[in-house]
Amino acid sequence: METNEVDEIERICHNCNSHFPTSRILAETAICLNNPVFEQYIDELIENYNYDCCQELIDKYQFPNEQKACPDFDPIDMSDVEDIGEEKKAELLNTIKLECLFDIMKKDDYPIEKLAKKLYSEDKEERKNALSHLGVVVGQKNKKVSKAICDYYCTLSPATTLEDVYRRIDILKKINYIDNKKEVFSCIVNELNKTFSNNTTRSLFNELFRIMRYIPPDIMRDDLEKMITGKKFSYRLKNKMKDLLEIYE
Repeated sequence: METNEVDEIERICHNCNSHFPTSRILAETAICLNNPVFEQYIDELIENYNYDCCQELIDKYQFPNEQKACPDFDPIDMSDVEDIGEEKKAELLNTIKLECLFDIMKKDDYPIEKLAKKLYSEDKEERKNALSHLGVVVGQKNKKVSKAICDYYCTLSPATTLEDVYRRIDILKKINYIDNKKEVFSCIVNELNKTFSNNTTRSLFNELFRIMRYIPPDIMRDDLEKMITGKKFSYRLKNKMKDLLEIYE
């Protein structure tokens, strides 16, 4: 017996074509574009994500994404998807939604302020989620996203534990996707100047030098030459810096 496609998709508002998020930053609530009160604002909402044009109505008529769908439920088109099982289908649907979010976040006018603020949250999971979402688009030349992550990284205290080290390596992998290598290198200089090389931080320093291999020497020359002549770094690290600058004695 064939199963109706509508029945294959969970009948919740989040899976409906009329579903529209109440903000551009991972909203947990939405409005229905079929609601006649939004008819005159649809173009502004869809094309410009201009919530200001009807914010009072949004506040009044918003509902949870997981709300049970009404009889007018218009499911997202999954007709091109083969019968791959409910778990895989749910995963694919989530991917589609993430791609839509990705396209929105790539724009320079994407309002990242609230998300960037969560990087400094005392809640570990909130920080992790904010970094994950910003990291998705950090390499797409969105200058505000790049600056937010770099600013956050540079405020971190010196790494002293393995947890510190793993956290910084995770952030560095995202920073490395930034197109502006001067910005990337400024984060590395910040880390080199404040963190000491030892058995605990060895993997962090390995990551820093790995990233520097792909940064033009002219960008690094002034700062690395100062480090080479300074007293903070070991002979071994100074030689690695010289190698990066192609200085051979």
